[in-house]
Amino acid sequence: MQKFIAKYVLAAHLAVLAVAPLCLLPSWVAWLSLLGAIWLLMEPSRIKGESLRSARSRVVSAIVRDPFFWFSAVFLSYYVIAYFNTGVTLSYDAQEAKWFMSQPPMPLMPSSTDGFKPSAITSVLAMIVVTQGCRHALGKQARFGFAVVFSFVSGLISLIMISALILGNVAYLDLAKCSFENPQFIGIVFGISSLVSVSALASVFEFRIFRVLVMVLFGIVGSLAGLFIFAPAHIAAFFAIALIMLFLYAIFYAFKLPGALIEFKYAVVLFISISIAVIVVVFSLSDEIMEMKTLPFQSVKTILPQLSELREALSTIAFSVWRDNLWLGTGFETFPLDIKFNATDGAFAVIPESQTKPLSGYLLLLAENGIVGSVMYACLYGFLLFTYIRRFCMSFKASISSPISLTGFLALSAVAAAAAFDCSFLLPEATVVLCMTMSLSSVSFSKGAK
Repeated sequence: MQKFIAKYVLAAHLAVLAVAPLCLLPSWVAWLSLLGAIWLLMEPSRIKGESLRSARSRVVSAIVRDPFFWFSAVFLSYYVIAYFNTGVTLSYDAQEAKWFMSQPPMPLMPSSTDGFKPSAITSVLAMIVVTQGCRHALGKQARFGFAVVFSFVSGLISLIMISALILGNVAYLDLAKCSFENPQFIGIVFGISSLVSVSALASVFEFRIFRVLVMVLFGIVGSLAGLFIFAPAHIAAFFAIALIMLFLYAIFYAFKLPGALIEFKYAVVLFISISIAVIVVVFSLSDEIMEMKTLPFQSVKTILPQLSELREALSTIAFSVWRDNLWLGTGFETFPLDIKFNATDGAFAVIPESQTKPLSGYLLLLAENGIVGSVMYACLYGFLLFTYIRRFCMSFKASISSPISLTGFLALSAVAAAAAFDCSFLLPEATVVLCMTMSLSSVSFSKGAK
């Protein structure tokens, strides 16, 4: 295992960086990003017969000519400006006897409340380094190493969080409850990593590098357990559909590989991993949390109307806020203030006192960031989706592509569907992992994509 990691140091570093926002302090993520940027420029993967100097020149030239890199820099600047342009708060005017929302120092720029954390900035920085590394600095074998290490580290982080939950840690207990009072669920990150892990398992059989099989199995078990423990039922359902589609494609792909019964071996190993993950979930959750997880299925007639009333009240507030602040919104992390400032007496009767976000990531984006911020996010994923579709079309007549090439589209589809019911896709950790997966998938098509 040490030899494997040593051979793919850049891939391993970028893989760790992709999940670093989940568990490391912002300062550590920033330093890892800086080190990763230097590393991918100094030690990129080399094409056969290519000198190191030529490889460096090729990578630098590719990054400079990549429009996604320059847009990512603009996206980072948007976050930096919002972080420093802070001060939005709810204030009381004693003379007029009314409440009002104070303006930031620069009213015509992106803004935020004091609760906007620097982790959002360092996560975007990590996203830039990881996506550029996947797009330009990793060869085919290195991308496989990246997927293996990413799977393993994601699974490890998930199992550490589950262990803390079992030991009674209050923070992770709250995460497992998946309350819609703060509808941002970290389990969506493990949903994306589970897709990468399942595709990495197919690559293990393709390249016949079975010494890393345990790492991939560990990643599948941890990611699947993290998905079902730290995400509500609708997110788990969307990713379950995506995983089934990926599994079917992987089985079809395995039929094309040389070797006896590879598709059967792949299915058996995956079944074992899923079984272990189910056991982890069952033994990790208390009866109380398990009941909360299954309540939507047991009491559909009771739960759905309650969520519908809450959703309608919050959506009305979000639309009202957006209409009043059309272009820039009210700023990052301001929706709790928007609720207090705009909710009617009828809405207050439905909305919990600790509610922080609407039950739609798209509405939250419009309310807090307006048209400008919404376009920024649309362009971020639009660039990646355009690259993905372009490479898919160019590889259409080539040989069938590996399952990792499908992972990005499935992850984006599951996240986009979940965004209609929660705000998880706006988590900085989710942004890093989703952009990484899209980048990794788009460069994994067959050689016809070049």
